[in-house]
Amino acid sequence: MKVVINSDYGGFSLSPKALEYIANKLGKPIYFFNSAYSEDRVRYTPITAEEATKHWFGVRALSVPDPSLVPDFGDYDEFNWSFTRHFENRADPLLVEVVEALGEEANGSHATLKVIEIPDDIEWDIQEYDGLEWVAEKHRTWA
Repeated sequence: MKVVINSDYGGFSLSPKALEYIANKLGKPIYFFNSAYSEDRVRYTPITAEEATKHWFGVRALSVPDPSLVPDFGDYDEFNWSFTRHFENRADPLLVEVVEALGEEANGSHATLKVIEIPDDIEWDIQEYDGLEWVAEKHRTWA
């Protein structure tokens, strides 16, 4: 089984180019927004993919029918699909595909993504220290 991990300190994230690749494969529209907190709410400002690459912190990639429908204030989880939170399953075939297809261009901010192979017949999880990740076989523990 193939699994995507972040192989350096920093943390897992996908580049805007990788998110566009995924959106195209899924047939979903994708728009990038810069988000900032104001008055205990989030303000969204539409930006281009190029701007998202330069200012990745606070950027949200959303699939919405029309980017003008995103309110000035709101919670992006209300929208029908958030690309930035989609890949909790690191063995997702589309995630593996985008990292293999784009190589270093799939890396998000402070990420160095890598596809590793693990045996199919084990239960596993991803562990990390300061964003550097590895796959560990699940086992029982007691305290």
